[in-house]
Amino acid sequence: MDIRTLTDFDTFAAAYQSDVRRIVAISPRATAFQTWEWNAAWWRHQGGRGRRFLALRFAEGTENVGYALLWRDPLTKELQPLGEGDADYLDMIAHPDHEPAVVHALLEWLAGDGRQYRLHVRQARPGGVFATHLRPEGAKMTDAAVAFIAGEACPSSLLPATWEEYTRSLGKKRRANIGYYERNLRKHFREVVFAMADAQTIAMDTEAFFALHQRRWNARWLPGAFAQASARRFHYDMAQSLLAGGFLRLHTLTLDGRTEAALYCFHKGDTTYYYLGGFEPELARFSIGSVLTAHAIRYAIEVDGSTKFDFLRGNESYKYGWGATDTHNTHFIAGRRGIGVPLASLTARATLAVELGLKQGMHARFGGAGKKAKGT
Repeated sequence: MDIRTLTDFDTFAAAYQSDVRRIVAISPRATAFQTWEWNAAWWRHQGGRGRRFLALRFAEGTENVGYALLWRDPLTKELQPLGEGDADYLDMIAHPDHEPAVVHALLEWLAGDGRQYRLHVRQARPGGVFATHLRPEGAKMTDAAVAFIAGEACPSSLLPATWEEYTRSLGKKRRANIGYYERNLRKHFREVVFAMADAQTIAMDTEAFFALHQRRWNARWLPGAFAQASARRFHYDMAQSLLAGGFLRLHTLTLDGRTEAALYCFHKGDTTYYYLGGFEPELARFSIGSVLTAHAIRYAIEVDGSTKFDFLRGNESYKYGWGATDTHNTHFIAGRRGIGVPLASLTARATLAVELGLKQGMHARFGGAGKKAKGT
């Protein structure tokens, strides 16, 4: 397999962005976090600061069949996927007919031309290209070493064909509450409007979402995900990019003309992803978060035809009330044998254990405030 290395993002974008879009569109393993829209917006805002772009293009004959979009640390020589720290699912991009060959070629590259690097993927999605095809026995065939580390729980709910079937699968109390919460809203507010951000409302809806998210977490003496202007700029650009690509599902709930709740979701293939939420804390007694989550799940079933509603990383208890069950991400480190993969994996295990311990402590104290590094 032919492998080309590119180190300039603009050059790569000009030559290959349309091809990345093509493969992502036909790949059942690619999530919203593998789309060109996500990766390009992430690099625009999170690139630089000592990070150096490095992309690998994999080709069989005249056909491009895979891409690894990475950044490298010039000091540690570690490679990480674009999106690190912000994406819940990291992976490489591969044509469905060539996945094993692309993964094998990546290991060969790490053992050969890329032997000075270690690849560290912290959130390899269950069922993704890496998780499916990266195996220790495959690494042995290429003079590469791979270490695997169990990662975070990622609860998701399987969705049937109809909303009625879905609600019947929930507990009796949850079913009763879904109807009660919305009726109660309509009893106390003259106008209850569910909406979805579009090209005309995206600026206003994104700003409302940022403000609601911050109020929710500031009320708990926590900083929230959008305390910094740089974070707001990043996600404003991200929302615009995902909307243009057809992947954004920014749900809002407006009561008597004021937006009081927002869910920042994505949709790709058969899955809707719930990334972040924001709710007016003074209206907590109306359970507006539950009302809007129910609406988002119903929209996923009836409009998008989703068969899965993915709550992403974190084992907060509220997710399981919506019928979610766990899968787990995997962290892995790969590189040429003798480059320190076992030692790096020990360090990564210790770091992950500390991070998860802190998150569990935050969850126990604040009811889910420590969901993920980026905030919820």
